[in-house]
Amino acid sequence: MALIVHTSFLALTEAAIKAHIDEIVGAKDNGAERRQLMAYLQQTLANDRKAHRANRKLLAYAAARIDEAILAQQFDYTKQTALFTPSSGTDYAALLATDNADVIVPGHAFGGEVLIAGDNVHLDGRASGSARDGTLVCTATATTLQITGDNAVVQGIKFVCGSANKGVYFGANVHDVVIRDCIFESDGQLASSPDNRWFWQGTGLSGKVRLENCRVYNFNGWGLGDLTTESGAPAAGSELDQVRIQSNVFHNCTGSFAIRGVQASPTKYCRIYDNETKFTDGVVMHPLYWSVFEVNNCATVICKSNVLTGGTRIGTGQGRGYLQTWSKSSDSWHLEFEKNQVAGIDYVLQLAAIATFYSPDQTVVKSEAGKITDCTYGMGLFYPWESGAWAPANLAQYAAAPSPAWADGLADRA
Repeated sequence: MALIVHTSFLALTEAAIKAHIDEIVGAKDNGAERRQLMAYLQQTLANDRKAHRANRKLLAYAAARIDEAILAQQFDYTKQTALFTPSSGTDYAALLATDNADVIVPGHAFGGEVLIAGDNVHLDGRASGSARDGTLVCTATATTLQITGDNAVVQGIKFVCGSANKGVYFGANVHDVVIRDCIFESDGQLASSPDNRWFWQGTGLSGKVRLENCRVYNFNGWGLGDLTTESGAPAAGSELDQVRIQSNVFHNCTGSFAIRGVQASPTKYCRIYDNETKFTDGVVMHPLYWSVFEVNNCATVICKSNVLTGGTRIGTGQGRGYLQTWSKSSDSWHLEFEKNQVAGIDYVLQLAAIATFYSPDQTVVKSEAGKITDCTYGMGLFYPWESGAWAPANLAQYAAAPSPAWADGLADRA
C-alpha cells in the first residue's frame, strides 16, 4: 500500500508526524531512493518553515499598525481625575448581592458580617503568604461569613469571629464554594449557648467545595466543621461533588471536621492534602473529639501529606482517630492514605467494616519511617473502635481486611 504524501506537517499531531517519518525512513532499502525520501521530508519541513515566517511577518505588521492607531487616538488622562481617585463610600452589600460581581477590597474593614447573596460572586481582599509556613497576611477584615448565593469565591479576608458560634455558614440550597487565603479566628471560649463554636457549619450547602491556604485558629468546641450539616446525616439535596481541603492550618481547634456524603449518591471525590492540625500552649482536644477528619460515603478518599502534632489519646473505650472513613453505599469506593505525619492519637486510621458498612475495593494505606509517633494503633476496623470480626456487607467479595504497610512496627487493632 502506497504511503501518504504530505505537503505540510502543520495539521498533524506529534504522534502522526513521528509515525509518518518512521514509515518513510523504513520504506526503502535502496540508498538512492532513501535519500530522495529524506529530501521529501526536508522539502516539506522547509515549506512549513516558510509559511510560519510569513505568519510571523503578518502578525508583526498588524501589531505595528495597531500601535500607530493607538498613538493617533491618545487621550489626555490628566483630565480623567475620577478615574484616578480611589473609590470611597462603595455599597459593598449591594455589590455582593449582585450576580457575577467581582469585588476587590484590599485594606477594607467590613465592620461586621460579610453576606454574599449573589451568584458567581468573587470577593477578594488581597492576601499574601502561606498558612503552612505562618506568613499568610490578609489586608481586609470582617467578623463572620454567610453565603446564600451559588458558586462564591472568597479570598484574602481575615474573619475575626469573636464569640460568634458560626464562622462560615450558608443559606438554603447553596451550590459550590471556594474559600482560600483567609484567616478565621475565634475567641477560644466555649459557646455560652447550646450551639457549638463552629468554624464551618454547612447546612444548606452542596456541590463542589474547596478550602485552601487558610488559617483557622482557636475554635474551642466539640465540632470544628461539617461541610454540609450540623453534625447529622446529610439528606438528599446535600450531595457533595468534589472536595479539596488543602494546605490549611487548624491551630488550637478542639473539635473534629466532618465531610459527610449522602448514602444514596456518594461524594465523588475528597482530597485532604498538606494540612496541619496542631495543639500548643496546653490546649487539648475536646472530650467529645472523635477524629481529626471524618469522610464517609465517598467514592474516592485521598488523605496525604498531612500533619498532626500535640494530639491527646483517650487510651480507653472507642478512641480517637486521625482519619475516620467508611461507606454504607453499595457503590465501590477507593482509599489512599500515605505520607502523613501523626502524633498523639489512638488510631491513625479508622475504617469501619461491620454489618451495614462496605469494604473499599482498593486501598493504599501506609506510613513512612519515623512519621507516626505516640499512636496506639495503626488501623481499627470495627465500629465502635474496639475488637470485633471483619464482616463488611460485601464480605463475599472482600473476604480479607486491607493490609496496611505501616512502618516502625505499628500494629492494627486486633
